[in-house]
Amino acid sequence: MKNLLARGGIEFLAVLLGITISLYIDQKLDESAIAKNESSLLSDLQVSLNQDIDYAEIILDKIKVSLNAQEKLITFSCNEVDDLNSKDLATLFKNVMEGSSSLFPRYGVYRSLVSNSEMKYIENQELKEKLISLYDFQFKRYENIDPIITNRYQYSLGDFLVNHFG
Repeated sequence: MKNLLARGGIEFLAVLLGITISLYIDQKLDESAIAKNESSLLSDLQVSLNQDIDYAEIILDKIKVSLNAQEKLITFSCNEVDDLNSKDLATLFKNVMEGSSSLFPRYGVYRSLVSNSEMKYIENQELKEKLISLYDFQFKRYENIDPIITNRYQYSLGDFLVNHFG
């Protein structure tokens, strides 16, 4: 009887130990998957932000070229029109129109973080606040202003040219 109880006790401990080890391994696998997912999301966010930065710098350069061309156009005397060849004039107008370039930020990764409640993976509170400010406020503001800028270039520029050079 003692042998039977001892054997049963050992089997019980072996099963309990097996279940405990199995649960521990499952927990570690889950933690590893979460860490891998977190790392992947943050890496994707970094790539997305770097692409947006590169694209924004291109747009900024185009706007600077446009502003310089606009300044030339505004200070340009009507008497000097005959001195410009058509190629220079075309380049000037092309450069002016560069200002109507639009920025189209990549929202995909950010929206995934927000919609899947994965912003919690970003431990740096300052970074979280800056991301929210960028995507939820600054980009939204830009999206609202962009059509106004486009309309200015499409309609107001024509009126300006007709009034000053027509």
